[in-house]
Amino acid sequence: MTTSEQETAHFLATYGLQAKTFSKDEMRSDMKTPDFRVFTGGDFQFFCEVKETTDADPLEDHFVEIDEDRCVAAQSKNDNATLAFRLAKHIHRAVKQFKPVNPDHKYPNALVFVNRYEMSNEKDLMELFSDSFWNLGDFVMTTAPERARASAQADRANIDLFLWLNRVPNDESYELFIWNRDNHKAGVLEALFCRLASK
Repeated sequence: MTTSEQETAHFLATYGLQAKTFSKDEMRSDMKTPDFRVFTGGDFQFFCEVKETTDADPLEDHFVEIDEDRCVAAQSKNDNATLAFRLAKHIHRAVKQFKPVNPDHKYPNALVFVNRYEMSNEKDLMELFSDSFWNLGDFVMTTAPERARASAQADRANIDLFLWLNRVPNDESYELFIWNRDNHKAGVLEALFCRLASK
């Protein structure tokens, strides 16, 4: 397991859930799979895929030294746009992993984002699913590009829970559940977590 998968499994275990990886034979096949089947006791509950958000293009990688005391960035980037497309791509890839094992969406699907990027938070994900987000007086706008939002919104029906695990180094660790309340399976999953949390 990767570090992010281990952290996800540990978090689920705090609710009494067991995250089990697919068998080696299943993973050797051509079929794409999510990372985990999740159980309570011996009862299967949902599928779970883990994605990690990092700064895939650190600005410091573009620094060029002018002289002994000065350097400049050789290129600039739009962090909000870059991150939005990256999150949308993660969502799309997760859906492609859920569909082979859960083609009729008979069981709930959960997508976990383990965030290690200090310039990102759960609002970047939530913004992909909103027609407007930032309210600046009378002016409402979104910073996520329309193409990224369209992709994420098209894939959203296949995911019942987006779980944001903030694991930025030297920052507060926290978890946030983002439910897709348009899906019946999200209600089933939410009831499960509420029941386990009350034990």
